[in-house]
Amino acid sequence: MGYYPMGYGFEQILINILYYLGVFIIIATIVCVIYGFIYSLIFGAGV
Repeated sequence: MGYYPMGYGFEQILINILYYLGVFIIIATIVCVIYGFIYSLIFGAGV
């Protein structure tokens, strides 16, 4: 967490948006990999 002057409020918001967007993409990727793995286990085993 950095310290920003009041004049850089827009940059602060932009940095936060980019940060949370990056975190969301990472989490979404991990979830997709996990679901893909479970899917292949269930349907790959012929259950």
